[in-house]
Amino acid sequence: MTNDHVGRRLDKRFDHATREHGIYEKWEADGAFKPSGTGTPFFIPMPPPNITGRLHMGHALFSTIQDTTIRYARMRGHQALWLPGFDHAGLATQAKLDAEMIAAGLDPEGPSFEPFAEAYRRRLGGEIETQLRRTGASCDWSRRRFTMDEGYTRAVEAAFDICRSRDMLYRDGEDWYLRMDGLAARLLSELDAGNLEIQPARGEAILREFLRNIEPWCISRQIRWGHRIPIEGETAVLDTWFSSALWPFATLGWPADTPDMRRFYPATLIETGDDILFFWCARMLMMGLLLTDTLPFTRILMHGIVRDAEGRKMSKSLGNGIDPLGIIDKYGSDGMRIALLEGCAPGTDLRIRDERLQAGRGFTTKLWNIGRFALSHLEEGNSDHEDDRELIRRASATRRSIGEAIEAFDLHLAAAAARRFLFDDLSSWWIEVSKDRLRAGDASAKACITQVLDRTLRMFHPITPFVTEELRSAIGGPPLITSSW
Repeated sequence: MTNDHVGRRLDKRFDHATREHGIYEKWEADGAFKPSGTGTPFFIPMPPPNITGRLHMGHALFSTIQDTTIRYARMRGHQALWLPGFDHAGLATQAKLDAEMIAAGLDPEGPSFEPFAEAYRRRLGGEIETQLRRTGASCDWSRRRFTMDEGYTRAVEAAFDICRSRDMLYRDGEDWYLRMDGLAARLLSELDAGNLEIQPARGEAILREFLRNIEPWCISRQIRWGHRIPIEGETAVLDTWFSSALWPFATLGWPADTPDMRRFYPATLIETGDDILFFWCARMLMMGLLLTDTLPFTRILMHGIVRDAEGRKMSKSLGNGIDPLGIIDKYGSDGMRIALLEGCAPGTDLRIRDERLQAGRGFTTKLWNIGRFALSHLEEGNSDHEDDRELIRRASATRRSIGEAIEAFDLHLAAAAARRFLFDDLSSWWIEVSKDRLRAGDASAKACITQVLDRTLRMFHPITPFVTEELRSAIGGPPLITSSW
């Protein structure tokens, strides 16, 4: 930090409605989301949202968890890549396309289907991307993929050909099946060898049971939207899960030997909802073993379901769905993020209550007010004052706690540690007992708040990126998103 902040003033409140967009645009313009540095690669393939409409709170939860993780990895010097994309979602999208075409007076079975579907894909993909940006998702948009783009389609066709050449494919009555027993046995061997970690641990027993009772996989669908099965004369398309099973490596350019494949594969982890352990995770693991001869990732982190305040699963029929963009408009992205993180113990469901969201906004308000208070008291130096040394010790302990919790993917513990330090140690204790020293211009107190505010902004940045980046900009210094932890 420099001393050019002296005399500057911040608004009484952090205006998230106007500031978050500008902060995000600057991050992206500066190339902050691209992997850089010389550290160990850290790759998270984003579970691709279905291209069928608006995001829901489950998307907001996975975006928050994965963004917190990737920001921490980036600040720790990793070559951090969070690769985004979208899934064509065969059956679900086909139903929406049919309904929209009929409403527009068009025939879904006619020649206008293809151009209509492409326009639909571009429109919905853009909307979903905009919504993810609102959550603070710092993924590398230059590497965005779609399960029906040209390169990905080549990967799907290559995978199908390999399955056919290995005698895994057979037909039983205008359906195609894959024999899965050999791959299931191979994945069970990997589990026996301890090569795959699943959090929460109960997921391993569930996966083992699925693999021991594996059945042939029907990979054909009698619809028009999807990858046409690459056999002459065939009109069926491939099951959406067949293409998404290739996600960790097809997104990097497989089957070609690309620089990204060599640099980032296999992925560091997959973070997803626990309801698609079989549909997606198990199939990615088996197809990775088949097509790349290695596990495509060695760690699975599963989050629970986001429920309403009464504990009910959100659904259109109940009319209890919550729009994450409405929450962001009211509480700010940071307020929503910390509310989600504080309630997201791995494998447990999360209830969205207004008081939880208010507490999330209260966290960002408290941090903003501390930044405003500290701004006119900052000064480089060191302190030997007993209170100052104790606060710096607590800040260091909190940084360790947050880092250890993120690395263990116990993000609820990271959020709890941040809240304790902000409210109990910094606000209720040190600032209260040190106000008179600061107002009297005590150099040691100024040096302490300067050091501690810098540490606080760094260690809170993965959790609440917008308000911390805005405070760093006002105080001076390099952007937090590319600063060291």
